[in-house]
Amino acid sequence: SSTLAACSGGTPDSDGTTHVLTGTSACSTHTSGCSCLYLAFESRTFSASAVDADNIASPYRAGPDSKLSGYKIRITAGKSMGYEGVISAYTAASGIYNVVPSLPAELVDETSKFQLVPLMQFLPRNHLASCEKVADQGCNSYGVEWVKTVGYTLGSYATSSITAAASAVEAIAEMDSDIYVAGGFEGFVGQPNDGAAFGIEGVDELVGYANPSATEENSYLIRYQD
Repeated sequence: SSTLAACSGGTPDSDGTTHVLTGTSACSTHTSGCSCLYLAFESRTFSASAVDADNIASPYRAGPDSKLSGYKIRITAGKSMGYEGVISAYTAASGIYNVVPSLPAELVDETSKFQLVPLMQFLPRNHLASCEKVADQGCNSYGVEWVKTVGYTLGSYATSSITAAASAVEAIAEMDSDIYVAGGFEGFVGQPNDGAAFGIEGVDELVGYANPSATEENSYLIRYQD
């Protein structure tokens, strides 16, 4: 049954105690909380025999790599109506999922109806080293280097003497079908063409930018047009 706490007990899928939003950490560590949901799929779209049913067979895998892990759930009727979260398989075959953020205190019951929709993150999971999953095809496409590194260091440098290079994305927003990415970079000291510059694939990876000094931070704002 559904609980306010993260799923526990039984025999979870491989890495089922984690969540697509927590990486290798337990779902319970998420700052927005984690609850356990038992989902009964009744529509022809997501029923056990439907084309969109959850799946852990290749190219998917068990736990947070299942087909439906990462989907947004929206409760549309009954208890906790209006709640939205992101599910991740705990035991996919049994319909048991961890969900972030945690459920409202009233929880859910048999009156609660839900919808599942793809979570429209900006090309989710594109930071992975490989793109073998069906949902991840295209993640190595030219011009989406920022997508593969959101939350990580963006850009690159090739001079071993640079020890404090950093260029993480600090904000991302969508406006009029365009994507805006903002952040700061520091530690890229040297001439733009000597391998020590901060460059972004699809934007300016040939010349790049450098900081006046190792202690000075500069900012960037990039717009990707639809």
